[in-house]
Amino acid sequence: MAQLSVLIQSLARRAGCDLRRYRPLVSDPYVAQRELLRTIPCSLIFDVGAFHGEAAAQYGQMFPAAEIYAFEPFPPSFDALKARFANDRRIHVVNAAVSSRTGEATFHVNGLPETNSLLPRPTSGHQYFPSVASTEKKINVPTTTLDEFREKNNLAVPQILKMDIQGNELEALRGAEKTIASGQISLIFSEVTFVPHYEGGVLFHELSAYLAERGFTLLNLYEMHSASGVGQLRFGDAIYLSDKLRRDVIDRK
Repeated sequence: MAQLSVLIQSLARRAGCDLRRYRPLVSDPYVAQRELLRTIPCSLIFDVGAFHGEAAAQYGQMFPAAEIYAFEPFPPSFDALKARFANDRRIHVVNAAVSSRTGEATFHVNGLPETNSLLPRPTSGHQYFPSVASTEKKINVPTTTLDEFREKNNLAVPQILKMDIQGNELEALRGAEKTIASGQISLIFSEVTFVPHYEGGVLFHELSAYLAERGFTLLNLYEMHSASGVGQLRFGDAIYLSDKLRRDVIDRK
């Protein structure tokens, strides 16, 4: 049986496939988050960059006692989000972009809506995104900071902070200094990029350094995407753990 397994993997590699045993805690970031917080009450989650609500729906299933705030600035995506959770009283949709200041900002609408961003596309590095994902128009959207949003709505600190905002993650964190300094966020689940996709967008090493200074360290990377040709790593997702969660869950195992 072992020889057969080796033969199958060898043939698969020759065909350009990588066959590995599926390990949910390593391969699925949502399963990993559920396990990490298995003994920790999860009552509040911020989904920053909710798009059409896939992450919010996942969190709603995994943490049935949690209130979820889903932030989405692009009007069509917000409308879809609002319709999807119209009958779910635990998921609150917020029509705003999360950044380092409250007010209004230019929002770049791209050919692929999931790539919309407060940041413009770069003047170089076009090989890292398809031409159909280029900017088609610009609109103005409201912005908020997590610190001000929490204060205005009298909200506690979320146990999970999820971010998928196309390069603007560092600005969102800068607008959440009090929230982060509270020491009550258990984990941060964020999209990360390894090469520029947006002008001024934070790269993986910069985001990791910023979070490390504030007591969050990398657990693992998920859903990695590489460019064709030389295989340059482009983007993926990452889970960062608070020092407390690492001590209580990871180091104790």
